[in-house]
Order: sequence, then C-alpha cells, then structure tokens
Amino acid sequence: MKLFLTGASGLLGHALAASFLDAGWDVHMSAHARRPKDKRSHIHEVDLSQIHVLGSLLEDLQPEAIINAAALTVPSDCEKNPERSKALNLQLPEALARYASRAEAHLIHYSSDMVFDGKGGNYTPACSTSPTNLYGRHKLASENRVQELCPRACVIRLPLLMGNSPAGTRSVHEALWKAWSQREPTPLFEDEWRTPVSANNVACLTKELLSKPHIQGLYHWAGSTHINRWKMGNLIAEKLHVPKNLLRRTLARDFPRFKDRPLNLTMDCSKLKALVQTEPAPFEMQLAELR
Repeated sequence: MKLFLTGASGLLGHALAASFLDAGWDVHMSAHARRPKDKRSHIHEVDLSQIHVLGSLLEDLQPEAIINAAALTVPSDCEKNPERSKALNLQLPEALARYASRAEAHLIHYSSDMVFDGKGGNYTPACSTSPTNLYGRHKLASENRVQELCPRACVIRLPLLMGNSPAGTRSVHEALWKAWSQREPTPLFEDEWRTPVSANNVACLTKELLSKPHIQGLYHWAGSTHINRWKMGNLIAEKLHVPKNLLRRTLARDFPRFKDRPLNLTMDCSKLKALVQTEPAPFEMQLAELR
C-alpha cells in the first residue's frame, strides 16, 4: 500500500516512517528543512506551507493512505509566527482532508491535548475544549475542518510525546539532557500533570488503525501513567544517571509568565482503547526506549 507521510523528520514522523517501512509499505515522505535519513523511503522536497505544490504532489502520487504528523508544535513559535502556524497547523490538514475525501484515501490526522485549558484533567473526546494559546486554537480548528471535509478521517489527540528524535532535540528527555550535560539545573513543575506517550507506541497504534478503516472520528490516545513534571524529570534523571542536584522542584503557578499554562492535560483514551489491540504504554516502559 502506498502511504504519504508528513512530518517524517520529527519525533513522531520518524517513528511512523520506520514502523511502516519495516512493515514493507511503499512510504513517500515530504521534506523541506531536514531530510529523513532512511534510504528505503521516497523523499519529496516540498514546503508543506505551499498548499498548491502539495496538491500537485498528491495528484501525482495517488496515495491510498495519508498520515499527517507535521505541525509547528512549540506554542511560543506559533505566537511569533502566526501565519506559519496557520499554514502548517490548519491549512495543511485542510488540504490533506480535501484530497483524501475526493480520492477516498484513508486519512489519519494528529491533534493535541493543548485544545484543553488544563483546569480539569482526565479529558475524554466529549469534554469541552478551551485552548489557551494559538497553537491549541489552530489544532482545534484543524480537527473540525478535517472532520467536515473528510468524515471518514480518523483524528487522534495526543499528549506529550516521549522518544528519540532524529536530531536529538525534540523530546522531553533530550531537552533535559541538553541542560544537564552543561551542568544547568532544570526547574520541574510539581503542579503540571500529563499522560505522556511514546512515539513508538503511537506508531503501533497507527498501523492498526490503517488496518481498521471503520474507526473514524475523534479519539484520544495517551500513556497509562498520570505523572507530574517533577516525577517525570526524576525518573529520566535516574535512567540517564544524572545527579539529582541538577533538578529543581518548583510550581508553575509561582511564575507569572506561566499564568495561562495548562496544568492538568491528562487524557482518557478508553474510547479508542476499546476498539484496538494496541495497549497504552506505562511511563516505565517508555523510559526503557530512551537514549
């Protein structure tokens, strides 16, 4: 089966590409700033913010499945460059949904836990949304547009991602390691809760979803562990043999600049879990993958 994958040079996209290539799929990837290194894939040089160029590529390739793992994911970057955020986080999934609907291709689009304000926690797909930043607003708009344009699509909200990125700079432990390797203490919030998931676990789920096209609509997927940043940092430090004096226990609410930061973005993925064989991974299992 021919697959078109966006975001293949990122943390999630890299895991997806490896998983589908190992399974023998005909994988076509977009690349712009960074090229994926796996020589088994077909890499197409395209700026995903140029929608007309993307449309021509899709018409040429005629993929049977599309996975959208591309996004501008850092909220501060979205605020600094709102037009690029709109292009990648909203207009790109719109264009993919239009093509998938017309070509009857299977589309999986990833969204974010940032569509919530973090005041409740344990969110289900039915919970009210209230994003606190531009990134969350664009991701929420993309969910709605994808489902409007391509009702057959599967939209998955994901939490904080764990894993090893190609550049070694994208995931939680890589950011912490960068500071720790320079002997810089890292503040870790005890009042910020997440349900992190590994990119490899999401890749396993995605392969299963493409084998079950009847699973359509909006779902959540997350790890099975509810954990705060302080505990997360301690476990990562133990795994990487980092001295604990480089960790600083603190509270996000004590910093005025974080007044709009969502504190509890834990997610309930029981709706999707009931439909698939893939199991949400506990945090300890995710730790074992880290380099």
